[in-house]
Amino acid sequence: MVQDNYDLEANHSRAASDVPSLVAVGVVYPLPLGKGKAFLNQGGVSDVVLGGWELSSIVTAHTGLVFTPVVGTGNLSGALDGAWFPNRLASGHPSHQSINEWFDPSAFAVPTAGTFGNSGRNILRDPSFANVDARITKNFKIPLLGDKGVLQLHADGSDLFNHPNFGPPNTGIGSSGAGQITSATTSRNLQFGARFAF
Repeated sequence: MVQDNYDLEANHSRAASDVPSLVAVGVVYPLPLGKGKAFLNQGGVSDVVLGGWELSSIVTAHTGLVFTPVVGTGNLSGALDGAWFPNRLASGHPSHQSINEWFDPSAFAVPTAGTFGNSGRNILRDPSFANVDARITKNFKIPLLGDKGVLQLHADGSDLFNHPNFGPPNTGIGSSGAGQITSATTSRNLQFGARFAF
């Protein structure tokens, strides 16, 4: 995103993919139930039903990506292409950030026609992201089919805690709804499956 092709230094900024903090953790945990485990280890029906389950999960969290407020009412800078940045009057951070005012559009003003705005590129940041996916799996051995005979049952949950991850705000200064967030990622999704190997 370039405002003035003759002043590329003015577009120096953080990369569009800048994420200063990111955590991703994967966990695999065999549940301590059933034959050879700490609990319900007598074998029999309880082992068949409750034993041998394995829980796995991936937890991801990171700070939001950066974005650039731009003039959303048409480019009157005189340039033939490119973005038109507003003039920055204040930081743009509201006192009480919410999806209805992720940034303060009154901190930016539309420049005079025929001029470029002084605001920088990638100066503000989208909402952070957090997600937990999980799977629980059980393998049933089928002796009649030899050592390789296995029936696997599993249940998968994406966005297990139904935590909303909001999209970027409307960045168009001078447009209706500037600074507001109107989108979010999909909510919790559960699915069940089976796989037969022999």
